[in-house]
Amino acid sequence: MTLPRHPWLGRFIPALDSLVAASELAPDTPDDARVWRVAAFTWAPGTTSHGRKGSRRLMPYRVHWDVLADSPEERTGQVVGPGVTLDVRAEPEPVTVAQLRSEARDARWCLFTELSRWAPGAVAAAHSVRSAEIARNMQRDDTPLLDGPALEAVEGELMLAPRGFFERMLTLVVRPSCFDRADPELWIRTMLRREADQAVGRAIGDVLPGPQIRRLLAMHRDEPLDLQRLIDLYNRGASRTNRIGPSRAARALLAGTASPTQQPEYRLKHLACAQSAEDTYLGAEV
Repeated sequence: MTLPRHPWLGRFIPALDSLVAASELAPDTPDDARVWRVAAFTWAPGTTSHGRKGSRRLMPYRVHWDVLADSPEERTGQVVGPGVTLDVRAEPEPVTVAQLRSEARDARWCLFTELSRWAPGAVAAAHSVRSAEIARNMQRDDTPLLDGPALEAVEGELMLAPRGFFERMLTLVVRPSCFDRADPELWIRTMLRREADQAVGRAIGDVLPGPQIRRLLAMHRDEPLDLQRLIDLYNRGASRTNRIGPSRAARALLAGTASPTQQPEYRLKHLACAQSAEDTYLGAEV
């Protein structure tokens, strides 16, 4: 019996494959040049490392090889993925550089459209968790920290800002080792969840170790505790590069004190004037 492919991965692995291929092109390679291409991914039965997602399904695995070459010789490489290491062979196929660049532009737009649907849910979840954490540790009412326009601005930051989630994800997913320990969907969702959490924190004026600082405050609430004592307690268990001072500690304790918080007016104006998604990604050069 032929196993079915995981439905989401079956739809979007071709897009990731196109991004990998285009990433290997030199910027000055002429469009009419011809190269020989093999697939960046192969499909094999899922393993226990995939959990229920991979049960009785084919899952994609990244092949550790250069996707593009100058000759049609047979290629050999190694597949690495969750619970799997395999040796594979493939016959390359000819393709023009113009086609590779066109496919990469389409792939970016395909992924942008899909992940734009994920972003609001990721931001809402991060906002809910951060609001509840601050309310619990600071003994405040659990009220929203950001209003609707501010949440939309956070979503825009993730998807459109230079060095935002989407732009940085595009640079990471082409690495051969990116999916060695997780399938692409899980990897992307995990990155988006982490980036949404950090973006919400920035929007309310929080610092990266804010939740840990507030948790420490709650643990020692019944003890004599001033700001310096809190700083000393945190730094005792932190590495030298992660230690905090009075400014970061104070920002953690004051995060979200205005509720609901709005994004500064200049940020909302900047977002409204930003390039459209079509301008940013369909028109981007490979």
